[in-house]
Amino acid sequence: MDMVKLADRYFDSWNSHHTGSVLKVFGPGGTLCGPLALHGVTGSELASYANRLWRAFPDFFVQAEQPVFCSKRVYVEWILRGTHEGELFGWSATGRPVALKGVDVIDCRIPRRLMVRSFYDALELWRQIQSPESTAAASPTLPPGDI
Repeated sequence: MDMVKLADRYFDSWNSHHTGSVLKVFGPGGTLCGPLALHGVTGSELASYANRLWRAFPDFFVQAEQPVFCSKRVYVEWILRGTHEGELFGWSATGRPVALKGVDVIDCRIPRRLMVRSFYDALELWRQIQSPESTAAASPTLPPGDI
């Protein structure tokens, strides 16, 4: 599969709010690691992780920027947007908007199995959820070509 299509399928699967789509893109043994999944999640743990995010942010949407390719890896800057309307890892719903910037490194070296490392500031996520002065409403955007 061409890497542009793979990156599109990856983000489309998260935006679909459909566990089956996410698991299909990751493939058997595919793993996601990040600040809220430090040891990596795969299979049913990945499905549970995705469902927790979608319950916490029913309007969850990831806006991906132009991917950058290097060898068998794809690097993509993104902004996750949503409204915190459900419990997330012990954080009660606040109704506050979130606009969290991050970068995903999608490793495609093993055919039909993605290994994804997601980099974002979990403290910033918590701050936006907890702070009445949330800056999420400011709708940050990524400058073009600033990778």
